Amino acid sequence: MISVMLRKSVTVFQGLAYLLTDVISLMVSTIRYSRLRTRQSAAVFSRYSPASSVVVRHDR
Repeated sequence: MISVMLRKSVTVFQGLAYLLTDVISLMVSTIRYSRLRTRQSAAVFSRYSPASSVVVRHDR
C-alpha cells in the first residue's frame, strides 16, 4: 500500500518537474526575444534619430 502511494506521489512530482522545466524554458526564451527586440529598436532609433538630419556638415 505504501509503495503504491510512493509511486503515485513520485509520478505526480515528476509531472510537476516537467511542467516547471517547460515554464522556465518558455520564460527564458521570452526574455531573450524581448532583449533582442529592444536592441534592434534602439539601433533603428539611433540610426534614424531626428538629430542626425540637422548635423552640421563642414564640407559645404
